[in-house]
Amino acid sequence: MTGMKSLFKEIAMSKKSEVKFDDNNAVQVEGKGSIAVGTNDRKVKLLHDVLYVPKLAHNLLSIGQLIDCGYKVEFDEKACKIEDKKVSNKLQEFRWLQKNFSTQYFNSSR
Repeated sequence: MTGMKSLFKEIAMSKKSEVKFDDNNAVQVEGKGSIAVGTNDRKVKLLHDVLYVPKLAHNLLSIGQLIDCGYKVEFDEKACKIEDKKVSNKLQEFRWLQKNFSTQYFNSSR
């Protein structure tokens, strides 16, 4: 999920729904699409079925969705590593930052 519409390579704005969080607050989903994510080896990978939630303050990754899409996700005390199992290629490595994992996403025209 992301609140940054500029990250989307393609988006279907007709996919409206609602997401509810643990505290029972709900936010409106305004669309669904694909975003480009830079890999550690400077390539670009598309993540599909990403929700566009304009009121979201931070980007959120669904670990279950990543696993369903063929990614391997590993956590340790310093980082979270996401690898594409099909090609044994590390997609991203997120470092701990104030009890959260932080990374930099970017769009690419490649």
